[in-house]
Amino acid sequence: MIIDPSKSYFTPRALTGVILLVGVTILALCLSGCRTARHAGIHTLQYQYHLTELTPLPYYTLFQFTDDSLRVWFEVPVKPIKEGDEEQPQGFLLRMDLYEHAGSKTIIDSASWFFAADTPVHRGSITGYADIFTGEPEGRHLRLVLTHLQHTSSFSWETRLPSSWPPSTTHFRLKDDNGHMLHPGTLTPDHTFSMESSLVTTQTVQVRYYRNQHPPALPPFVTGVPGQLSYQADSIFSIQFREGESETLQFTKPGMYHLITDTTSRTGFTMFVRAYPFPRIEHPSQMVAPLRYITTDREFKGLVQAADPQQAAEAFWLEKAGNAMRATRLLREYYRRVERANFLFSSYTDGWKTDRGMVYIVYGPPTTITRTERGEVWTYGESPHLLSLSFPFVRMTNPFTHHDYMLERSTTYKTGWHQRVSSWRR
Repeated sequence: MIIDPSKSYFTPRALTGVILLVGVTILALCLSGCRTARHAGIHTLQYQYHLTELTPLPYYTLFQFTDDSLRVWFEVPVKPIKEGDEEQPQGFLLRMDLYEHAGSKTIIDSASWFFAADTPVHRGSITGYADIFTGEPEGRHLRLVLTHLQHTSSFSWETRLPSSWPPSTTHFRLKDDNGHMLHPGTLTPDHTFSMESSLVTTQTVQVRYYRNQHPPALPPFVTGVPGQLSYQADSIFSIQFREGESETLQFTKPGMYHLITDTTSRTGFTMFVRAYPFPRIEHPSQMVAPLRYITTDREFKGLVQAADPQQAAEAFWLEKAGNAMRATRLLREYYRRVERANFLFSSYTDGWKTDRGMVYIVYGPPTTITRTERGEVWTYGESPHLLSLSFPFVRMTNPFTHHDYMLERSTTYKTGWHQRVSSWRR
């Protein structure tokens, strides 16, 4: 069915936009449980957000397929490795650790999977799944580390698991008509899909649509009470589940779609439809908005009103850099950080608009990250050196995502912020 959020009816349409993905062969499986004494400690993570061109950047879809077991579907974009005219096999190690809570050192379960592509890679990705025991999942913290075995680069990803009721982020999964998983954060208006649920059988489910037009984060020195996140939907419609699966769907308008099975609760399952492929910055119209962090009000207004946004953005960089070579280097680095912020920090809005995304774009990846049950602290430089700089981010609770973090703002950031912004402009 084609979903127009401004209407309350469905219109049939032929299935289009199928994503073709290659399956994987699980070469070896090693599963081991591990329990230790409880600690209230912290995790100090070195270089978790330091990504390189070789870092594998997977998409994960979590599916609580039984009361105490979690299935992790992964999609790993890979670049072919060739020696001469022959493509070389690629192998990966996925390490999974489940902790009692964020910052805890008590491991509930651990597992490692080795996998590789045994057929040519289609559309640049290989896919598969792995299972881990969760017990009662609420509040537990999952850490996944994916390592590319050929060049030993790794990517770490962490999340908090929701409760078993009402159904939310881990109780639904999306799939195309070939049964391939679709990531709920990367849908486009062309995608057609169905939904499967481990808790919802035969039921009418409410869908709340939000245009998702959130502004970029304010500078870190701007203090005061932040605006409240609005739960007022732009439109509401319903879809039907039968025997645990929905009808074929197509959401045609970009924005956020929030599924609610229990109307007495705001908790549910969130999907995002974006006009352009995400998290990449490829269309000229995407280039202007992220410049808000390093432009004056007057400059930004001129860029927004420009007839050709790509030309305006390129002219901005050329003017600030002084020459074409430096302008090209700055432009590439800035938008590389925007794309990585989208990949790393997206929550109920695009990653580059979030507090963490803002700091990441302007300052780059932190030297260290300290994670506790309360949130994260990013440190630039060697702490506790007087010249080091720390940004504390508090994890917020909202029904759309478990990845919403708010910066504890302070006027003490003002001088350093202006200095760093100036370094982008000269």
